[in-house]
Amino acid sequence: MDIETAFDHDLAQQGEVIKKLGKELKELNIPSTFFTTAEAAARFADELKSVAGYHTIGCHGFDHSPDENYRHFTFEQADNNIKKATEKTYRHLGIKPVHFRGPSMTTSAATQEALIKNGYLSDYSVCPGRIEFSSRGWEKGWLKAPSVPYHPARGNPFSEGELPLLTVPLYSLAIPFNSGSLYLFGLNFMKLFFRILYRNTLRKKGVIVYLFHSYEFCDFNKDENSGKQKFLHKFYKQDRGLRSETHLELLKYMISFPGIKAMNGDQFFEWRKLSTKK
Repeated sequence: MDIETAFDHDLAQQGEVIKKLGKELKELNIPSTFFTTAEAAARFADELKSVAGYHTIGCHGFDHSPDENYRHFTFEQADNNIKKATEKTYRHLGIKPVHFRGPSMTTSAATQEALIKNGYLSDYSVCPGRIEFSSRGWEKGWLKAPSVPYHPARGNPFSEGELPLLTVPLYSLAIPFNSGSLYLFGLNFMKLFFRILYRNTLRKKGVIVYLFHSYEFCDFNKDENSGKQKFLHKFYKQDRGLRSETHLELLKYMISFPGIKAMNGDQFFEWRKLSTKK
């Protein structure tokens, strides 16, 4: 789950939703990774501390502002932002994140070098197979990136190589496996999508990452000066309660399959280390 302050959605609800989702996921036995911006970590500190432990707290950048684009950052810019975000998150939560997802899925070779310098273990910012030219993070390198977790090459975040950082991809089949696709195409489509990913993942001994945002389950801010919906979002299911129900139904469906084990970022990294040694 990505957590950033969405000023065009109800701010009070955003804190409540973090606690609610943390509780619901725990009841379903789905330990998850909550990637939070440092700004959101400060704003929703009590809520995030209440779910930490069972769920992993990851880093989603500093504030998700339009100019926070790790795709274009130099090493110095990425290093400065990641360091500030890590320190601010630790200051407010008492937790030092070691798993990263760039705002809008942005990353780069320079960013991954900065992540390593700042003690990060993994980068969840690559979407192999995704065809989407409007995303700030989209790179043609995504089309050839491995669909299973891999150590990236120095100088190329989309190719397997020698860096100690682990890239955990959001495996896509033209469209991403995320909540946006769920709201656009419906639950039955996403169940079919999952079954295809499941077969491919078993064959490749990979991992399935499902992505959503906490603010998706909050009402729009009634302030008439708040931001407007993005064009694509106008076609999403608008009933927030229905979104939550279908989202949880999909998660329950996913974990019902044999061989599927829900893990947060810390658990997956440790499992990966042990299975690699074997």
